[in-house]
Amino acid sequence: GGEVIFRAQETVEGFIADDLRGDGGFGYDPLFFYPPFGRTFGEVPREEKDRVSHRGKAFARLRRFLETL
Repeated sequence: GGEVIFRAQETVEGFIADDLRGDGGFGYDPLFFYPPFGRTFGEVPREEKDRVSHRGKAFARLRRFLETL
């Protein structure tokens, strides 16, 4: 009967590209250059991006939390 509050905050570090690269993702993905990939988030498949993106990592943390309930 209680209320559960959970907050997950994650980060990802990269750079703003000089030009749009790739047509995948949404928003700033074609501009966000992720050095370990050597590409923008707009150039990589969603599954690959989700493993390292701030949203993907936060949702993974939320999933692990929910599995403990």
